[in-house]
Amino acid sequence: ELGIKPVAVEDIGGGQDLAAFPNPSSGALHLHLCDVDGTVNIHMYDINGYNVYTAKGFSADEISLDLEFLPQGAYIYKVEQDNKTLGAGKWIRE
Repeated sequence: ELGIKPVAVEDIGGGQDLAAFPNPSSGALHLHLCDVDGTVNIHMYDINGYNVYTAKGFSADEISLDLEFLPQGAYIYKVEQDNKTLGAGKWIRE
C-alpha cells in the first residue's frame, strides 16, 4: 500500500480573516477583510501561475472586483500588504 502523509502545512493566510464571495461567479468577486489598516493589493493568478490581474491601493474592508473579462476557469487570488500575504484562496469564474 502506497500513501502520502503530509509532514507540514504552510499557512499562507497570515492570520488575516478573509472571505471571498460569490464563489463560483460569472465575474463579480467581493472580498471582505477584517481589521485592515492601510492599503492592500489584489493579485489574480491563472491555473498556470501567471498573474492575470492586479489591483492596487484598496483601503476598505469590503472590496468589489469586476472580473468578467477573465475567461472561465479556476484562479487564485492573493491579498497583499507591504509585500506580505494577508490571505489567498481559489476562485472559480463560470
